[in-house]
Amino acid sequence: MSYKDTIWGAGDGLSGSKRAVGWDNAHRARRTTDATVEPITSAQVKLYARIDTSDDDALVTSLITAARRAAEDYSNRAFITQTWTMYLDTYPDTDYIELPRPYLQSTSFAISSFDEDDTETTFSSDNYIISTNSLPGRVTLRKDNVWPSDLRAADGIKIVWKCGWGASADNVPDDVKTAVKLIFNEMYQHRLDADFNATMSEQVPYASRAILNSYRVPNI
Repeated sequence: MSYKDTIWGAGDGLSGSKRAVGWDNAHRARRTTDATVEPITSAQVKLYARIDTSDDDALVTSLITAARRAAEDYSNRAFITQTWTMYLDTYPDTDYIELPRPYLQSTSFAISSFDEDDTETTFSSDNYIISTNSLPGRVTLRKDNVWPSDLRAADGIKIVWKCGWGASADNVPDDVKTAVKLIFNEMYQHRLDADFNATMSEQVPYASRAILNSYRVPNI
């Protein structure tokens, strides 16, 4: 099994059962700091899409980011290092929490809780283990530790983490870069007749989906 394969297989990746954080909580994850570089450059996509003018350079730059995010959203991954934040009302009944957008990175990871007075308290990293090699990534309580219980009624838990293959475009698999180029080309060529009612699968070209399906993971 290759490193990109997952225990859910290479299909749509959406058949997993409800997981530790629960479906009601998972939607609260948000990208709070985006990647500082893109997996592909303007020169690369202009050559790929046969764009021989500089008149659209600003548009090209914008669409590269849009194409990368579309590919990330379709595959439920982060490609280049970025920061995500998730708020939860309660901790799960399990001793672990699974986090979306693999691969989870161990740097700058933090869990904090808020009591009824909105006082934020950091949960010591001595209390848990960060699993960066699992898909999805997870944080697991160390033996004989428990999650904090003094929580306000809503958004009592905040988890901040970094995720992605790495900080450089070199960390992103070449076929994923090709998928982003395909999405970019579709967006650029049809920029005047975009269908804003299209589903995610319809927005991502078939060829890109064929590539990204082997990287796709459940949207927890």
